[in-house]
Formats: sequence, structure tokens, C-alpha cells
Amino acid sequence: MRGLHSTLAVDSGITSHAVAAALGHQSFKTTAESYAQPDAVASAQQKRVLGVLRRSQIGPPGPC
Repeated sequence: MRGLHSTLAVDSGITSHAVAAALGHQSFKTTAESYAQPDAVASAQQKRVLGVLRRSQIGPPGPC
């Protein structure tokens, strides 16, 4: 949960100092090395988009 919290906080624009403080760390270095993985959010978003694109290539969309 700490990794998810810090990753989503960093991705949403919360300052690194605020994220580190919320986790009880004196510096963001500890947070970054142990918890925050900003690339994880972008990677998950890319995978989701690719999945949607692949499904749309399978066949024509059904009736609305």
C-alpha cells in the first residue's frame, strides 16, 4: 500500500517532500528507492490503451 500511495501521489503532482513526509521519511530519496515508481502508472495506462486497441482490431463494433 505504501508503494501504491507514493506512486499515485507523485503521479498526481504531489511534491516529493510531501510524499516523503506522509510516509515518515526525512528525504524523498528513501521514498524513491523503496516505494515510488512513477513509471508504473504510465506503463499501466499504456497497457490498458493497447488492450483496448487490440480488442477493437478483432472485429467491427457491435450495435450501439
